[in-house]
Amino acid sequence: MAIRPFKRVAVTAATALSMTTLLATTAQAVPATLPHESMVTYTISPDGKVVAKADVKVNARAKDTVAPITLSGDADGVVVAAGKKTKPANYKILRAQPGYNPYQHPAPHGEDPDSEDLDLKQGFTADQLLTLYQSDIPENISYTNVISGINEALKHPEVSQKNAALVLSINNNATPAQIQRALEDSNEENLSTMSDALGTHLGKIYYNLYKDGKLVKLQQLVGGNMSRGFNFTNATLIEKVSYNLKRPFYTFPQNVKYYYEDEDDFLEDDGYKGLALSYPSGHTNRAYIKGIILAAVFPEFAPQIMARASEVGYNRVVMGVHYPLDTIAGRMTGTASMAWHFADSKFYPLIAETAKETRAIIEKACGTTIMKCWAQGSPFLSEAESIRVYTERMNFGFPRIGTNKNAPMVIPATANYLLRAKYPNLTAAQRDRILLLSAMSAGYPLDITGKDGYWQRINLAKALSARVSVAQGGAMKVSFPV
Repeated sequence: MAIRPFKRVAVTAATALSMTTLLATTAQAVPATLPHESMVTYTISPDGKVVAKADVKVNARAKDTVAPITLSGDADGVVVAAGKKTKPANYKILRAQPGYNPYQHPAPHGEDPDSEDLDLKQGFTADQLLTLYQSDIPENISYTNVISGINEALKHPEVSQKNAALVLSINNNATPAQIQRALEDSNEENLSTMSDALGTHLGKIYYNLYKDGKLVKLQQLVGGNMSRGFNFTNATLIEKVSYNLKRPFYTFPQNVKYYYEDEDDFLEDDGYKGLALSYPSGHTNRAYIKGIILAAVFPEFAPQIMARASEVGYNRVVMGVHYPLDTIAGRMTGTASMAWHFADSKFYPLIAETAKETRAIIEKACGTTIMKCWAQGSPFLSEAESIRVYTERMNFGFPRIGTNKNAPMVIPATANYLLRAKYPNLTAAQRDRILLLSAMSAGYPLDITGKDGYWQRINLAKALSARVSVAQGGAMKVSFPV
């Protein structure tokens, strides 16, 4: 899909109000007998004026939506087709929902390097890429058992009802900035869209090097959807088929707002057409895989990177294509998958090699160290704020359920390896201690015990923020930002 640059301006109160007013009046502006073969598109100018455009052919959403509008100014070119039972966006409602990040700015475009820009001589050897690693296949073939807590969770009305209410509230009340970020995260390469986690200066340098094909090993390891760090067991297809749960817009077609990058995207219904299975979220799964690798490359900013990866999952809820529980499950599968890879003594050298060479290329471009390069710009989020939004997205404010509420935390056998890039000198037992101290409480939806359990409770953003000192004799001091 061609990427069209967004011309972004700050959202003034007047513009935000005019957008809300238009959404409120769109249904009245379109004849009640709107024929299904055409729809009227509206454009909102930066000063809030409404300009009617030519009719466009209807897409599959016609029977369920009012005429589409095109957001301009803050989200230039974004098309919104609102379900007939939706209400005008109320940004105050969105800001009150768990997981909302109040520090929004334009998302970077998700550009991938062109294949001809990649100098494969700078990449991995054929042997490294073609070897079958133990971590390519999970112990149980898939991560279906890891997320099996959905069966119990949906038995609780307070969970199933909140799951539906949250997706409709977040989707219906999204700000133009959040919609733009959601579209970038949804349609494009997250190794680029998540570059803002590195701050304005370092993030831009990293972004330009990546899209220009200079970070070959990073691209080979987790770029796109078919790189070396991915395989069929990472794709969530087995899990989706196993649970066979439908997406929100299938269940509530008239209650969802449908977001598209442009009119062509809308006409093709790209982003919604053909998407049926919901649980778990594959986009969220992939974002965590990429985020965990990026956190190994840039351990200094691991909490911010993990918060940004969690936003990709949040944005799937914004798009109306996934429930919050889908994104929680996507986090769990992505985290468990990467722990399995990090624990593989033959695969981990690929991760370490990628980190070393990526950092060297970036420091050369910066002309200084990673930290000094980062300090020349503005940060994405503070560590404390990164942990806050990440933690909220771990459970989206769901109530604790079942008989598991007081279950002691047991760290999965491979989980501590996720911390090895940040804390290479600590033992496995010491890294387990960090995970234990940072873990979420028991009993939230999808939390299970047993051999495949406890992944719901692993809080990587908090664990990777720990300040650790080890005294002679092995005593540890572990501190977390608050």
